[in-house]
Amino acid sequence: MCRLFPLHWLCCAILIAPALLHASHPEFSLHRLHSAKPGPTVLIIGGIQGDEPGGFHAATLLVTHAKLQNGELWVVPNLNFASILHSARGLHGDLNRKFYAVSPHDPDYHAVKQIQELITSPAVDIVINMHDGSGFYRPNYQDSQHNPHRWGQAMIIDQQQLANSRWGALEELATRTLAQVNQQLLHPNHRLHLKNTRTRDGDIEMEKSLTYFAIRHHKPALALEASKTLSTAERVYYHLQMLSHYLREIGMDLHLPFSLTTTAIEQALNPPLQLTLPDRLQLPLENIRSQLNYFPLPTHTLPTWQSNNPLLAVVNRGDSWQINYGNRRLTQLKPQFFDYSQRPVTLQLEIDGRPTSALTGTEVVVEQQLKISAPSPYRINFIGWQQPGIDNEVEIPILYEQIDHRFSLDRDGKLFRLEVYHQEAFSGMVTVRFDPTLTLSQRTEENPE
Repeated sequence: MCRLFPLHWLCCAILIAPALLHASHPEFSLHRLHSAKPGPTVLIIGGIQGDEPGGFHAATLLVTHAKLQNGELWVVPNLNFASILHSARGLHGDLNRKFYAVSPHDPDYHAVKQIQELITSPAVDIVINMHDGSGFYRPNYQDSQHNPHRWGQAMIIDQQQLANSRWGALEELATRTLAQVNQQLLHPNHRLHLKNTRTRDGDIEMEKSLTYFAIRHHKPALALEASKTLSTAERVYYHLQMLSHYLREIGMDLHLPFSLTTTAIEQALNPPLQLTLPDRLQLPLENIRSQLNYFPLPTHTLPTWQSNNPLLAVVNRGDSWQINYGNRRLTQLKPQFFDYSQRPVTLQLEIDGRPTSALTGTEVVVEQQLKISAPSPYRINFIGWQQPGIDNEVEIPILYEQIDHRFSLDRDGKLFRLEVYHQEAFSGMVTVRFDPTLTLSQRTEENPE
């Protein structure tokens, strides 16, 4: 059994259900993207199966980047979060086959009931489930990868229409959407098709699915399927193309601040990631070392991490804590446990000869030299700097060339931990980023007084 830190998501999107990670089963997070004008409310779900990164990364990019001209998006980017972390379809069976009936003893029970409550919310008008599917769906058999039994490169509906619903013309809306997307294919083989499962005619498996649960509760619903044959960036491309054109068909305008090209999407999929403990420390995760030793964590409580991405998770692995970005392992923290002091600390610094200040839990940028001032009984430990007989680096100039780069946070030897202690209690950390290319004006901008 793994254990997870509580992890809360920070973004301009409004969080209405915290991304609380606990025990062996992390909970999904819900993010509401508002606009200034009225319009439909669309619930978008990614990650119902943890081995489908195109779906959950596309949903995550909506949370971190999307702007709306009208209406609302409710986005769950990480529905089956435990399976995402393990890159598994489902740790406890296929979650997308538990929407007709699920046992209270099933580990997925609470997730199913919570997402069902969202689907049936009176505020939700339409439900879209983002998947990655095998091969390439084709209405007629072509070969083993292109045939009616495949799911990739398709929009999936359970029936032609949903009566007495404003957006119940499921086949018509999907057909118009596909006509637009098929004009923007990356390769002719990627052509998308409409797949109607005709679930109510006796498809027992599809009767158990999330979209058919929505249909049974009179909510228009469909699934978007990108082919697992494609790269993740290509899958995300098609998810975003299908979604943006579908939203346009129902009168919504979605804006993303990057162009819909695989190059731009690849960059968006690798953003600057960061974990923070407010007023205590921040941990930039770009190019981070595979293991950080003696990392200061609290003795008696689990810290409440905050992240800048809903796919970040901190998972217990026995004597260490593993940090994941979706199904990618970023690093491992080997902890050293301390009592935490009650209050954050403001340090007086001299950076390259210029006085400034920094609060624990923030980052400073240095060209070559740093000197720290702190009142007694505070003690400074700059990880990677050491001289015989000195156990407190207060008022001692620390030069970049004197630092042992093996102790940096990153693989390039540029990021370091400046740890602050009140007697034996941990007060917090300032992250120090060395950049010898900074001009004076850039240093002033990075480290305002």
